[in-house]
Amino acid sequence: MDSEETQQQVAVSTRAEREKHLPIIAYQGGFELLDAKWDLNNGRTVKFRLMEEPDKPILMHPFATFIRRRGGRVGTRFQMVMTVIGKDEPMFNGELMLMSGGQPLGQGFWVSFWIDDEADHHPFAGYRGRKGDTPGDMYSAAFVELDDDDSVIDQDKRALVEDAHARASQKLSQYCYMLCNNEMFILYLEEREPVNEEAQTIKWWAKENRVARWVRWRCNIESRAELDTNKEAARIFHEQIREPYADWRSVHE
Repeated sequence: MDSEETQQQVAVSTRAEREKHLPIIAYQGGFELLDAKWDLNNGRTVKFRLMEEPDKPILMHPFATFIRRRGGRVGTRFQMVMTVIGKDEPMFNGELMLMSGGQPLGQGFWVSFWIDDEADHHPFAGYRGRKGDTPGDMYSAAFVELDDDDSVIDQDKRALVEDAHARASQKLSQYCYMLCNNEMFILYLEEREPVNEEAQTIKWWAKENRVARWVRWRCNIESRAELDTNKEAARIFHEQIREPYADWRSVHE
């Protein structure tokens, strides 16, 4: 066995051992920089928009199950490694604390963090945040949750306790079922789609199970179960139902 082949085997073995001990990822994905601040009240903070893949829309805020920093209450701490998209070397590898998150009108999901005060400068100084319709810098990042003793929390075990895994892996049809039984969504439909017996397209409104009927009509499906397999129906659901409702709810709560 020559030296080059031996080195390759050692490299593979080392990588396999390293991957066995990789911490459990709490969240990983793409981010757009919205804003980075440094003030006396909050210290160093940073705010991101979560980037969605066209065929993998985000149904629930991925940080909703973690604790936010409010007043004197400490938020969930993460170790984050972030890389500018298109580059190899991480531009940030440090500790963050969850501050807040949400889904405002027309901006998708966002999340903000407090950055460890031991840093001697703002790690996002010099990077470009969003200005109006001009996007901010784009990154890919991975988060692991830290316990009080700085050890990494096993997300699989945490999911068993908090049922986060079940919610994260929820099927679109299940989400639609819950939405159709949501009082806020019903109020939204009553405002947007008022009863009009003369309108042929919405005669169903006065009939039993009217919300589910409206969803099936809008998505051109026979059953809500089709949302899990019919890509066109799923696209219509996201663009014409979920996103408009999220926009409406952001200004009515």
